[in-house]
Parts: sequence; C-alpha cells; structure tokens
Amino acid sequence: MSIKQHLDALVAELDTMDLDRQVDALNQIRARIHDHGPFRSEPVDCVQWIKASQITANDYNPNSVAPPEMELLRHSITEDGYTQPQRAA
Repeated sequence: MSIKQHLDALVAELDTMDLDRQVDALNQIRARIHDHGPFRSEPVDCVQWIKASQITANDYNPNSVAPPEMELLRHSITEDGYTQPQRAA
C-alpha cells in the first residue's frame, strides 16, 4: 500500500471521530512523524493541540518596560513621532 493510500485511509478514519478523539489521534500522528522527520531538532516541528481550558497565564511579561526607559520612549515619541522599522534591502 502506498503512503497516499495509507493517508487516505487515515483521513477517512479521522473523519469518523469526535473532536477530542481527532485531536488525540492527530497529536499522536504528529509526534510519530516528528520522531522521524528531517526537522525534528527544530522547536516548532511538532506543534501539539490542547484545549483552551488547559492554558494558564504566567506572571512574566517580556514587554514590560522599566519606568526610566518608558519615560525615554514617551519623550522620543513626543519629539519624533512613531517610526517604521527599516526594511532590509
């Protein structure tokens, strides 16, 4: 059986599943493919789906700016306005 035929059979089986079973099956498939893929060392090679209810916030905000730097930013925007980043040539 060819890979395409296996894939067609797999998709047909996925279509019969409810959402929770589909997500579980797809996550298992992704994990197995990741184990054998050429990009398995890349951090986003194997994205797994989870329910929104499983996501929790953290206290870390990388966009926090210390008060002195925020004042400098306010002054810069007041004096120069907003600017767009330069595009690489």
